[in-house]
Amino acid sequence: AALMLSLAACAETDPPSAATEDIVFLRSGSGVAVMQVTEGEAGPLYAGEAVPTSDWSTVVKAETLGWVGTHLVGLDPATRDERWSMDVPGDHGVTVVSSDGSMAALSPLNQPIYSGGRARTKLTVANGPSGELQSFDLAGNFEPEAFSTDHSSLFVISFTPARNPSKYQVRRLDLASGKVEDVFTPDGELQGTMGGASRVQTANPDGTRLYTLYTVDGGKNGTDRAFIHVLDLEQQWAHCIDLPPEFVPSARLATAITSSPDGSSVFVANTMTGALAELDPVGLAVARVTNIDMPFGRTASSAIADASTLYLATGAEAIAVDTGSLSPKELWTFDEKIRGLQVTLDGKRLYLGLRDRLAQLDVATGEIETIAPSGIGRIRRFGSALEQVSIGQFVCAC
Repeated sequence: AALMLSLAACAETDPPSAATEDIVFLRSGSGVAVMQVTEGEAGPLYAGEAVPTSDWSTVVKAETLGWVGTHLVGLDPATRDERWSMDVPGDHGVTVVSSDGSMAALSPLNQPIYSGGRARTKLTVANGPSGELQSFDLAGNFEPEAFSTDHSSLFVISFTPARNPSKYQVRRLDLASGKVEDVFTPDGELQGTMGGASRVQTANPDGTRLYTLYTVDGGKNGTDRAFIHVLDLEQQWAHCIDLPPEFVPSARLATAITSSPDGSSVFVANTMTGALAELDPVGLAVARVTNIDMPFGRTASSAIADASTLYLATGAEAIAVDTGSLSPKELWTFDEKIRGLQVTLDGKRLYLGLRDRLAQLDVATGEIETIAPSGIGRIRRFGSALEQVSIGQFVCAC
């Protein structure tokens, strides 16, 4: 199908002066895939069921060995080099991987899903390089969220009541003692009970922070709220940053959140209302907020920033925003839904994931080239951003 482009240079020019190779990331029905794009062709370096680290430097996959157990492998997806491997008794699936790719949290494949309720939760934590295994049989209903950077803790979501969950809370499993404890926070409100459950996440580039969007249902007499839950994986504390009311509508579907390359800013956009905010990770506050003229859409959106430009996508349209002025620079319109964005490290090329193709955009010239990745099929999600996670309609005491 043809691609349409507006507000960008379309004149006939020489082909884009792209680098020889780019590495891009995507998810399809067959799992995660790492593609190498060379001279307009994309072939898989790795494809299969696996869980990537937040920066995709490592993917961890679990291979069933039948009655023998599970074989875990940590791979460098760009080179296919094996970083570590180990065997684990029982049938397990990987749920969470540490930011450095050395630790993995595993759940038994036959364990009931958290939303259906369960009185106890079994978890196994594997240390790939050392081969060490830790098994936990916890009283309660828990789902892994993230590892602390020093590997001493596994942050978990606690669902209560365990057998018929209606509330949830972010807590910390101390891996040395096996005890589940509260997460330290100077914000007393985070220990209260709140309604609503919308979750879109991003991690900062060095993997030390996890930013999660939550919305709160104010009820009949209250006011709906949206805020960013900041989980510091290095110092192991939590805090929340309240967002203006413009970020509430269709929050789970219409919100894009991303960290700047150096981690000094976090950008949040709501494509339903056109609201755009820059957060200060140090001051833990909204630094700037504005409304921009973007294609409004109640659909999932994606964002990723280079040093000077924030890219947003909603529906079939992508927009470039100047991070200095928070004003739109260019708009591109395609003829099908965009499933994600990824910008190259030098900021010269923007890749867009479409249904079963990639679009490569030369930022300087506006030239677009489409690429059909081999051996992948339908693209479900594209780019290095974290999966959008839906917890369900529970009450949050996070």
